[in-house]
Amino acid sequence: METVSSGAYKIARIRGIKARDIGNSFDLEVDGTGNVRYSPLNYCVHILADNTQDPKLIDAVKALCRYWQAAAEY
Repeated sequence: METVSSGAYKIARIRGIKARDIGNSFDLEVDGTGNVRYSPLNYCVHILADNTQDPKLIDAVKALCRYWQAAAEY
């Protein structure tokens, strides 16, 4: 995992996640203050719940969800 700061946010990048594992949760330690359990699908849920997002981003997130479902079924 690598981390990047962007303003007040800290971004965690986990590379190499297999398609079938996109729905799995990861435990991330946050600056020694505790752990956060996060899944790439958390981001998808957030985007789909926010009616102000760019339609292209919404389409990309929906495609990622369909891709994960197909990989998990395979």
